Amino acid sequence: LPHDVVLLCATRHHWQAERAAHQRMTRLERSLRRQYEATSSSQKRDTHSSHLVDAQLKKVTSAASALLHHRDKLPTQRIGEYTTLIQEFLQQEKYQSHQRQREEAESGHDDDNDNDVPTIELTVRQLKQLGELNDKIPNPHYISGPELVMASLMESNNNDDNNFHQREHPKLTAFIHDWRRHFQQTLQPRCLPAGWSIASPVQSDVRRTEQKNQETK
Repeated sequence: LPHDVVLLCATRHHWQAERAAHQRMTRLERSLRRQYEATSSSQKRDTHSSHLVDAQLKKVTSAASALLHHRDKLPTQRIGEYTTLIQEFLQQEKYQSHQRQREEAESGHDDDNDNDVPTIELTVRQLKQLGELNDKIPNPHYISGPELVMASLMESNNNDDNNFHQREHPKLTAFIHDWRRHFQQTLQPRCLPAGWSIASPVQSDVRRTEQKNQETK
């Protein structure tokens, strides 16, 4: 909103206000996330993390790194366990997909043995590739902080899409007024534009109507 865009001096107080705004937004997001998880039918799902760790892939990458860098310090039984774990993984489509993508990028490389599933000895090259695999996967249940805020503000409109086009949206208006109040109390600006007010209408068409009414008086 043009009313809420004001020029500021890059002073120490400005950076303090920016930090305070970030902290306030973090507290708001945490509160909304707790409310969402308390009322959601899937309370045990992690909505906070954008990515999750693939447990199997994590084991494989750790085993590959151990064999590559600490093989001489590992007991024979542990070496056998790690080797079996990796060999079983190499037969899965997950690794074969990674391998095909890597081979397409490495045009000109000619090593027929690299595509074979090892049965006795793992190559250094394979261990390096496995150790570098990304064990993070996107979390399908992730909800960002801004999405939680918007869902909360628009909640009252779920049953009537036309409400959004009304002159004022009470919940959204209160939200914006609270942020204006936070801005004024935290930064304490002394050179705000004429007419700037915490209680100024949020929607521009309402402000224009009020301005016209004042001009005709």
